[in-house]
Amino acid sequence: MVHRGSSKRSSLQPFVSVAFPAFVGAVTGISQSGIGISEKVWMTYNKKELLPGSYDGLADVFVLRDILQTSKNRAEAAKYLEAAARTWAIWIGIGDYETQQFDLVGYSQASSVVYTDVTAPTMTEQPYLENLAYVDKHPQPSHDGATGTLPTSLADFYGNITSETSKIIAQHHQTGDVHIATYDYSAKVMYVSVGKTNHAGDFGPVGGDDSVWKAYNRPYLKFNLPDLWAGN
Repeated sequence: MVHRGSSKRSSLQPFVSVAFPAFVGAVTGISQSGIGISEKVWMTYNKKELLPGSYDGLADVFVLRDILQTSKNRAEAAKYLEAAARTWAIWIGIGDYETQQFDLVGYSQASSVVYTDVTAPTMTEQPYLENLAYVDKHPQPSHDGATGTLPTSLADFYGNITSETSKIIAQHHQTGDVHIATYDYSAKVMYVSVGKTNHAGDFGPVGGDDSVWKAYNRPYLKFNLPDLWAGN
């Protein structure tokens, strides 16, 4: 879904998001200025529930939409998150055209902290990989350790992590049930895979494999971002 300002004088940046009918927030998307976002829930093992939070503030999906519409780079996004009326805890991934780099943000009601490849392992307890910040699908700190499916697959493709190899990594880690998006900032291309469910809400045919229709097992669509901004 492509969103544009309501008028030519609007200061809000156009952006594209992977969304749902009648959903006005954002969880996955990239803006014309070149900032891309993604998110995952932040749970812990000591209590298998969300970190402490509140409904008194700005919903996470509107915070993410604000980043797409108003931030031009990672630094502006980090500053916005620090000042936001934060509610519930999520992990946010933020990358941009300007720096060609990625921030992993631990976002909660109490604080908003940017983690890098060097500092992320202090929260995730997973192996350090130079120039690669990541968090797996599990509650954090992860119990998968150094032999988990995400760090091992990242290590296997280390130095050759591309839009194509990331599809293999996501499938091996079995992450991305509903949808997956990959942004290639240099090529200005976005790849999207969308999951499918049957009438009972299972990701597969009735009586069959209930994971075969998860996004990580389905084909990807390739979008040329300049075409989307031009309305092609």
